[in-house]
Amino acid sequence: MSKENLHHTLSSLGDAIEELASTPPPQQEIVDRSISGNKLSGGI
Repeated sequence: MSKENLHHTLSSLGDAIEELASTPPPQQEIVDRSISGNKLSGGI
């Protein structure tokens, strides 16, 4: 692998990481809103 190819690959990887880091996470849909022991104890 040449220096230029390595530089380009790492630059592309850095751009992809920055894009992922700046993207907000998707909102989770709350399907069951009842309060039960399972939800209070964290699903254990």
